[in-house]
Amino acid sequence: MNTRVMLLMSSLLASGTALRVQPRSGSRIAPLQRPVPPSASTAASGKDDQLGEVAMGMGVLLAMNAVAPQTALAAEAWVKPVSVVLGPAVNIAILMFLMRTVLSWYPNKNLNKLPWNIVAWPTEPVLSATRKVVPPAFGVDISPIVWIFILSFINETLLGPQGLFTIMLSK
Repeated sequence: MNTRVMLLMSSLLASGTALRVQPRSGSRIAPLQRPVPPSASTAASGKDDQLGEVAMGMGVLLAMNAVAPQTALAAEAWVKPVSVVLGPAVNIAILMFLMRTVLSWYPNKNLNKLPWNIVAWPTEPVLSATRKVVPPAFGVDISPIVWIFILSFINETLLGPQGLFTIMLSK
């Protein structure tokens, strides 16, 4: 499991927000009670109670790390090769859809001749399916732009500075 995910889980457990249950009015269920602190003098300040919750959250975090560290390493072994292949593939696809957008400005070009077919043939099946869902707006085919947005979103979500793969690799 990712370290940041485990820290988030432990902080939720430590703050009690993940465990707090509010009963409905007229319900027979009693609200979740906090444990009594060991000394009454420190309970007045509330620091001991907070430290106990933080220690409980950290204990859960340590227990999660102790369960299977090999499993966590094995699960993240696939991230680097996938990101190395996926990054250039998504960028090439974005470039092809961008070229396809520019080619749509010149309707007289034959897309079945070189060099235009290098861009047209791989993108046409995807664009034809997208045109059925997103029709041209005001006579302009916006389906390549839709795919540029989708691929850019995927690129940023997975491979960007705050992407999932980047966070998993920064561990």
